[in-house]
Amino acid sequence: MSTSITQLWSLLLLLILFLCNLVYSHSTLNSFPPTPSHAKPLPPHVYKPPRLLLPPPPRCKPHKHQPPPPPSPPAWFYFYSPPPPSTPTYPPKIPPPPPRHRVF
Repeated sequence: MSTSITQLWSLLLLLILFLCNLVYSHSTLNSFPPTPSHAKPLPPHVYKPPRLLLPPPPRCKPHKHQPPPPPSPPAWFYFYSPPPPSTPTYPPKIPPPPPRHRVF
Protein backbone atom coordinates (compact mmCIF):
# COMPACT_ATOMS: atom_id res chain seq x y z
CA MET A 1 0.00 0.00 0.00
CA SER A 2 2.79 2.43 0.90
CA THR A 3 4.61 1.80 -2.37
CA SER A 4 1.57 2.77 -4.39
CA ILE A 5 1.19 6.00 -2.38
CA THR A 6 4.89 6.79 -2.91
CA GLN A 7 4.57 6.07 -6.61
CA LEU A 8 1.47 8.27 -6.76
CA TRP A 9 3.26 11.16 -5.06
CA SER A 10 6.32 10.85 -7.31
CA LEU A 11 4.06 10.76 -10.39
CA LEU A 12 2.23 13.85 -9.18
CA LEU A 13 5.53 15.64 -8.53
CA LEU A 14 6.81 14.76 -11.99
CA LEU A 15 3.57 16.03 -13.53
CA ILE A 16 3.87 19.33 -11.65
CA LEU A 17 7.50 19.74 -12.72
CA PHE A 18 6.63 18.99 -16.33
CA LEU A 19 3.82 21.56 -16.32
CA CYS A 20 6.05 24.21 -14.74
CA ASN A 21 8.73 23.55 -17.33
CA LEU A 22 6.19 23.76 -20.14
CA VAL A 23 4.81 27.07 -18.88
CA TYR A 24 8.30 28.49 -18.41
CA SER A 25 9.53 27.48 -21.87
CA HIS A 26 6.37 28.84 -23.49
CA SER A 27 6.73 32.19 -21.71
CA THR A 28 10.40 32.57 -22.69
CA LEU A 29 9.78 31.61 -26.31
CA ASN A 30 7.10 34.24 -26.77
CA SER A 31 8.96 37.02 -24.96
CA PHE A 32 11.32 37.72 -27.87
CA PRO A 33 10.10 39.14 -31.20
CA PRO A 34 10.48 36.72 -34.10
CA THR A 35 13.43 37.40 -36.39
CA PRO A 36 12.62 37.61 -40.07
CA SER A 37 14.27 34.96 -42.22
CA HIS A 38 16.08 37.55 -44.39
CA ALA A 39 17.66 39.33 -41.40
CA LYS A 40 21.41 38.96 -41.09
CA PRO A 41 23.17 39.11 -37.74
CA LEU A 42 25.17 42.27 -37.16
CA PRO A 43 28.95 41.98 -37.40
CA PRO A 44 30.70 42.06 -34.02
CA HIS A 45 32.12 45.57 -34.49
CA VAL A 46 28.64 47.02 -35.12
CA TYR A 47 26.85 45.35 -32.25
CA LYS A 48 27.07 47.29 -29.01
CA PRO A 49 25.95 45.44 -25.91
CA PRO A 50 23.74 47.39 -23.53
CA ARG A 51 25.73 49.41 -21.01
CA LEU A 52 25.16 49.14 -17.32
CA LEU A 53 23.82 52.34 -15.86
CA LEU A 54 26.01 52.87 -12.83
CA PRO A 55 25.80 55.88 -10.55
CA PRO A 56 28.64 58.37 -11.00
CA PRO A 57 31.54 57.89 -8.60
CA PRO A 58 31.47 60.15 -5.56
CA ARG A 59 33.55 63.29 -5.83
CA CYS A 60 36.50 63.52 -3.52
CA LYS A 61 36.21 66.28 -0.99
CA PRO A 62 39.45 67.78 0.28
CA HIS A 63 40.24 66.70 3.80
CA LYS A 64 40.40 69.29 6.53
CA HIS A 65 44.07 68.66 7.19
CA GLN A 66 44.99 69.12 3.50
CA PRO A 67 46.07 72.64 2.53
CA PRO A 68 44.27 74.16 -0.42
CA PRO A 69 46.04 73.78 -3.78
CA PRO A 70 48.44 76.62 -4.65
CA PRO A 71 47.01 79.28 -6.97
CA SER A 72 47.96 79.01 -10.60
CA PRO A 73 50.67 81.45 -11.71
CA PRO A 74 49.70 84.48 -13.81
CA ALA A 75 49.92 84.33 -17.59
CA TRP A 76 53.06 86.52 -17.78
CA PHE A 77 54.90 83.92 -15.71
CA TYR A 78 55.06 81.56 -18.67
CA PHE A 79 56.62 84.20 -20.95
CA TYR A 80 59.04 85.65 -18.40
CA SER A 81 62.70 84.73 -18.89
CA PRO A 82 64.77 84.98 -15.73
CA PRO A 83 67.89 87.19 -15.78
CA PRO A 84 71.20 85.45 -16.52
CA PRO A 85 72.97 84.19 -13.44
CA SER A 86 75.25 86.81 -11.97
CA THR A 87 78.98 86.11 -11.88
CA PRO A 88 80.23 85.28 -8.43
CA THR A 89 82.22 87.99 -6.66
CA TYR A 90 84.61 85.58 -4.93
CA PRO A 91 87.53 84.19 -6.93
CA PRO A 92 87.00 80.72 -8.34
CA LYS A 93 88.73 77.92 -6.48
CA ILE A 94 91.77 76.68 -8.42
CA PRO A 95 92.71 73.07 -7.81
CA PRO A 96 96.27 72.54 -6.57
CA PRO A 97 98.82 71.38 -9.15
CA PRO A 98 99.59 67.68 -9.26
CA PRO A 99 102.71 66.60 -7.36
CA ARG A 100 105.91 66.60 -9.42
CA HIS A 101 108.17 63.63 -9.58
CA ARG A 102 111.79 64.34 -8.77
CA VAL A 103 114.30 63.22 -11.29
CA PHE A 104 117.65 62.24 -9.74
